[in-house]
Amino acid sequence: MLKKILSWSAVVIWMGVIYSFSAQSAEESSRLSAGLSKVIYRVITEEVGLKVQLSSFHSFLRQGAHFFIFFLLALLLVNAFRVSGYELEKAIIYTLLISLAYAGLDEIHQIYVPGRTAEFKDFFVDGLGIISGIGIYAVIRYLLIIIR
Repeated sequence: MLKKILSWSAVVIWMGVIYSFSAQSAEESSRLSAGLSKVIYRVITEEVGLKVQLSSFHSFLRQGAHFFIFFLLALLLVNAFRVSGYELEKAIIYTLLISLAYAGLDEIHQIYVPGRTAEFKDFFVDGLGIISGIGIYAVIRYLLIIIR
């Protein structure tokens, strides 16, 4: 019972984190991602020695964030459904539907945030993260079954 409560709590908390990022004004969001971009960019260009344009890197990082936050949401959701006793196939379907719906609502929410817009490419990247999260969960589960 505790596992079920913890797994669903993690889903709700992560959805709250996603909502809070989406609720940031364009200025706040840009400031946060630009600061993070500069730090990572400096490491990549100075320490690793890669040659990358900062603007391209910043755009890549923002899209990567979309991918990651929905990748993690899908992992948390499919796990919560499995811990709750759902068969893998149903857990995957429900995870896909709920995650895509949340990604769509996230984009719609941004229409009402100052300076933000809804973009299909963000929804598309969110979807790739969701599918990847579900896929990784299924692969890990399959490998764990084989190892046993």
